[in-house]
Amino acid sequence: IWVPAPPAKLQAGVRRSEVGCKHLSPLKFPNWSFCSFVLVALLACPAFALGVPTITEQPQPVGVVASQPGAIFVTATRATSYQWYKGGVAVAGATGSTLSFAGIGADDAGIYDVIVTGGGDALSAPAVVGVVPSAGQRTAGAVSTYRLDIKHPATGYIYDQFLLSGAAGTFTAATGKIARCSFLDESGSIVQGEMSGSGAITINLANATGPMAPALYSQPGIQYMKGKATIILAGADASTHFTIYSVGTFTNPGVTRSDVTYAGWASVAAAGIISTDGKLGGIHQGNVSYNSAIGYTGIYAPSVTEVGGLVVVHDIAASGTAQAFLYFGTGGAVNVKIAGSALTQPNGDSITVGGLAAVTMGAGRDSCGRAAPAQAIHARLLNDAGTDVTTLAYVGFASIPAGTFSMGDSFAEGDSVELPLHSVTLPAFYMAKTLTTWAEWQRVRTWAVAHGYPDLAGVGAGKAADHPVYGVSWYDVVKWSNARSEMDGLTPCYYTNDAQTTVYRTGTVDVTNAQVKWTANGYRLPSEAEWEYAARGGLSGKRFPWGDTISHTQANYISDSQYSYDVSTTRGYHPIYNDGTMPYTSPVGMFAPNGYGLYDMAGNLFQWCWDWHGSYDSTAQTSPQGPASGTSRVFRGGMWIGVAYYARLASRYYYVPDYRYAYVPGIRCVRSSVP
Repeated sequence: IWVPAPPAKLQAGVRRSEVGCKHLSPLKFPNWSFCSFVLVALLACPAFALGVPTITEQPQPVGVVASQPGAIFVTATRATSYQWYKGGVAVAGATGSTLSFAGIGADDAGIYDVIVTGGGDALSAPAVVGVVPSAGQRTAGAVSTYRLDIKHPATGYIYDQFLLSGAAGTFTAATGKIARCSFLDESGSIVQGEMSGSGAITINLANATGPMAPALYSQPGIQYMKGKATIILAGADASTHFTIYSVGTFTNPGVTRSDVTYAGWASVAAAGIISTDGKLGGIHQGNVSYNSAIGYTGIYAPSVTEVGGLVVVHDIAASGTAQAFLYFGTGGAVNVKIAGSALTQPNGDSITVGGLAAVTMGAGRDSCGRAAPAQAIHARLLNDAGTDVTTLAYVGFASIPAGTFSMGDSFAEGDSVELPLHSVTLPAFYMAKTLTTWAEWQRVRTWAVAHGYPDLAGVGAGKAADHPVYGVSWYDVVKWSNARSEMDGLTPCYYTNDAQTTVYRTGTVDVTNAQVKWTANGYRLPSEAEWEYAARGGLSGKRFPWGDTISHTQANYISDSQYSYDVSTTRGYHPIYNDGTMPYTSPVGMFAPNGYGLYDMAGNLFQWCWDWHGSYDSTAQTSPQGPASGTSRVFRGGMWIGVAYYARLASRYYYVPDYRYAYVPGIRCVRSSVP
């Protein structure tokens, strides 16, 4: 089956027609006369003669006032027929190039696509259809008002509570208030769809039943609809916040029962979003488990390129013929945190992504407060072109452009080893956006110990899954980098012989510059020059990745008034991460990135570099790899237990390569090429 971009991901697992002669299996013909017979038969088939359709214009999102007319359409060449689908289910009678609605209602809201048939099948990109209530109205469709102006006792926020009273209903928020609408998911858990700001949410239930009492809760007299929800947000803008969560013993203990074990996650099929200005105030869905066996699952928001703050989602899981999406608009740079899942796809397919800056795998907790530890990603992320961007997106790798910079201490305020200033030119490379987390270290370590890296058994520590790994030696991180390369099917960078035929897997080997495959596509440590160039993020002559002063709003370090450039209003350890239990590391990526999208290049944890420590040379250099030998290896970047002096970009620290101090240092990998 041929599928046009976007999105190329749809080439796998799509619905397929089985009629006519469009899916003949390839044959090995015993003689040319039989081959000629088959060819004549094929040419006689009109569909074969037409060729596979080409979609030249994709369906576009439609958001209108309830009951107003609307339409979505597709333009294609070599097309003989069409069939429109909504959420993976064929729309009866929708067999033309245009799907028209005489008056779009809540029950029409959803995610649509169309199969175009000719000499084969072409599946269109999805299109979101949504509605907003008429002017002066708060609801449309099957929504009842339960209670208005509810004041939250802790936050003081004012809520309006609605209930879904049929299969589909729309609601919106009043100015200065939060609106929520409730229903039951398939497990019987109460799910709240919630919003503030502009626009309206439509909840559309598949296999809807009810109204019924919530059997798992103590709420006499209240009736809920039950089913699998597709939730559409239409008319949104930068003021809109979109939240979904389930009711459990943590989120609302007043209505739960002690004799019930709750699922803990809101089970939802998909969410589609239409923005009027390309922006959204926030997506807060760390309690949502998107899942479906048909149609689409996950978040599909092609009109959104900017979201205020981090987008948090628990899980996206496609089974059967469903297709998973985590999709924002072209040119977007949306940061997403997956809270406590591995994004495993039961159908073995990939997740189509778009408009992402990075996907971070972090910890979460369910609606009963039960912890969901951070997990390593178990899915492939594909963009519209069908390119695997998992490495670039997931805890991703930033592209560092080629360039020349002045390396060393421009302020002449540090140690003598930070001088003289000298010019360094580097080719382009890729650097991990964050320090390696404790979860990622353990994931690779487990594989490594079972595949010829016995020295790594039990090595390393971390305060939490999404905090950086610490207490690892230079030898440890070099071997771990090789193990990660082999685990991911890449070419290792480090060898124990100059011929580069024996992969470094065991022992304390002082690998030489000649024993490194510098252009291999595997993981390695940055050279000291690569580290400083990347840390500067495109800025020249600055003290820190963002400028010349530092504070606790920018980094995790010990603030001390003796340094004039330390302007923090709080002193000592970072007040947020000083929880009384050392180390006071912070989860990776908690502070703003530098100009290249790299986090924690100042503070949190020192990072091993490749180089032996040695003196600088004033001559201009290209791709320096440090001294040929030495006694100590370099690490850079400052740390939670260090003052601002060590967080300076020019600061150099070093220690023997078998150093495994209890709380420092850590690791950040680079790659010469991706893939």
